[in-house]
Amino acid sequence: MDAECNEAAEEQDLIGWDNVFKGHVTKKWAVLQKKHFSRMYQNPPSLHKWSKTIILKLYDAAHEMWIHRNDIVHEKFEENLSKKRPQNSWNRT
Repeated sequence: MDAECNEAAEEQDLIGWDNVFKGHVTKKWAVLQKKHFSRMYQNPPSLHKWSKTIILKLYDAAHEMWIHRNDIVHEKFEENLSKKRPQNSWNRT
């Protein structure tokens, strides 16, 4: 199983790990999951449903990271703007 996991990781290296968050994953992960399911369950769950769920979870994680990054970037941007902008500049004559 470790060798198969290494093969899946190597194939994912070729596809690119950054592409995982775009839903581009090697089919070898699904093959490994199918083997795992067959050992765990008498009637294994649908592999299609597992694959779909994993990809949706990855999309969600990527989206959450994007939102978090934007919160940080835009908060810093707003902080910098307020530092550059004179306080109560409209009252100065």
